[in-house]
Amino acid sequence: MKMPPQRFLKVTENVSRGAYPSLMSIKWLKDQGYRTFIYVGEGFPGREEARLVKELGISLQHVPISKINLPGSDFVDEDQLMNAHRIVNHQNGNVYIFDDDGVSSVGALSALLRFDTGWPVQSCCEEFSWLSSTSMDSLDASTLRNQLFTILNQ
Repeated sequence: MKMPPQRFLKVTENVSRGAYPSLMSIKWLKDQGYRTFIYVGEGFPGREEARLVKELGISLQHVPISKINLPGSDFVDEDQLMNAHRIVNHQNGNVYIFDDDGVSSVGALSALLRFDTGWPVQSCCEEFSWLSSTSMDSLDASTLRNQLFTILNQ
């Protein structure tokens, strides 16, 4: 049965985000008009998923956003985040951005995209915290939220 990926959320008119899509979710996204997938996780999509994406005529790009683990915190690499932001903004058509869990890297990128559309910094950070609260411990979510707040206020 076709269904949206976990943590699927429309970010802008043409960009949605979520977790790594299953084979059925890939088909659902194709039916919804998504023609570009951008994976921002640190690994690379599995062979079966990559094969299906290619068969369906969907463009798959890998633009990693690394996590920088420090004692008691979890940051995303700011340069990689800004690079992914530029790449997403230069796509035509509907774009699906994802990472393994649909939270940290893709959440930070989504916050930047929301900010671009006029969302207040606090709202971007609150949405990130809400989406991450079910899968990250509160220290990591709080640290990333604070990092986002700093990035968005530059």
